[in-house]
Amino acid sequence: MKAMYKFLIHILITSLVLVPFSLNAAMISTDKVFKTEQSVENKNKVLEFFNRTDVVAKFESMGVSPQMAKERVNAMTQAEVNQVAKNIDSLPAAGDLTITTIGWIGIVLAVGLIAWLLNK
Repeated sequence: MKAMYKFLIHILITSLVLVPFSLNAAMISTDKVFKTEQSVENKNKVLEFFNRTDVVAKFESMGVSPQMAKERVNAMTQAEVNQVAKNIDSLPAAGDLTITTIGWIGIVLAVGLIAWLLNK
């Protein structure tokens, strides 16, 4: 029995000496973890956007199938996905209502109110 243990110990020692260690551990920075997590979230956000019914209808009206749009999203680089995700967040929800448009609406309402008061 001792001979078997001695033989096993020699094999283990020889394998430790001859087989190089290929593993190494390092700390992962918070920035790297955050960027990876943010990248996954951005990709999911873009894919969810392309799954919306109004977006699918718009693509189909332009002759692009939803599957082809998803394939194009999967072929994008991470920088492109991040840019599209940023644009999704900055798009207005109900159209482009700028200060100028609000000003014109206010002027039209004021003129209408004055005309209504003069006719009364």
